[in-house]
Amino acid sequence: MAIPNGPNIQAARERKKLSRSELAEKVGRSYVWVYNLEKGNKNTPREKLYLLADVLDVPITHIERKPQPVRETA
Repeated sequence: MAIPNGPNIQAARERKKLSRSELAEKVGRSYVWVYNLEKGNKNTPREKLYLLADVLDVPITHIERKPQPVRETA
């Protein structure tokens, strides 16, 4: 599973002048799925992020967050 960068997905979608519904249709998902990605409420298979990146014309690194390393506490 990949961790989406919701604010970047939303900004890229808005730059392309796509509604959430239009983006959802282009990637074969629902409006709610797009909404949850943009709000950071949902992780998704990396393959779906590649598809989003292609539709939004951005590099995958722009819409995927890197997992934060787990820090041990003393």
